[in-house]
Amino acid sequence: MFFKRYSRISVFNYRRLLYFSCHFGALGMAIFGRPSFKTLRLYFTYRDISKDLQQIGDALLNSLIKAGVIKSDYSKLKIETSVDHWGAVYCHLEGGTTFDKSTFINALQEIIAPIDNPRYVIIRKNRFLFFAKQKDYHSVPEILGRNKNLAEYFQNQWERLVGACDLIFTRTIDGRKLLLKSRVKSLAAQFDEKIEHVNKWR
Repeated sequence: MFFKRYSRISVFNYRRLLYFSCHFGALGMAIFGRPSFKTLRLYFTYRDISKDLQQIGDALLNSLIKAGVIKSDYSKLKIETSVDHWGAVYCHLEGGTTFDKSTFINALQEIIAPIDNPRYVIIRKNRFLFFAKQKDYHSVPEILGRNKNLAEYFQNQWERLVGACDLIFTRTIDGRKLLLKSRVKSLAAQFDEKIEHVNKWR
């Protein structure tokens, strides 16, 4: 029997926290009041990234192919996402070489991890119940952000597959202000539980 090793990203899904907070909130409000309030605030302020992870993965794969980093036959590549019984969301690249898988996972991790110091930041925008504006901040992976045309191509793929967004160049005064804001305001910065890079044999 042959075993195949692949890497995948595990993303924290804050909806599971909302589920538990709502079910036990009435009984334990004195104890869990603050976590419940925080989760409700995040629920209305941010769009759950787990809803967009498949589309973000597709946009990233297309951009990495455009950049010439992933050269495998596109017909043999597929983004796979899944959810476990705890609500954690997993994503990995199916098909391609080990280098392709590693490149994709590392780039995806840059997008969904807390923001550090990227050249470009992408703002994911959405409307909740058609009136509340939601936005989140993500790094454009370094492998794409080093080239303006590739960053703009990634933005175009994002708009086509994920939804409305803004692309911000951070090496200007205004861009630097947005970068500092995004480090604090992004959804990824709100949790102690971070994404995990998981190696799995199957």
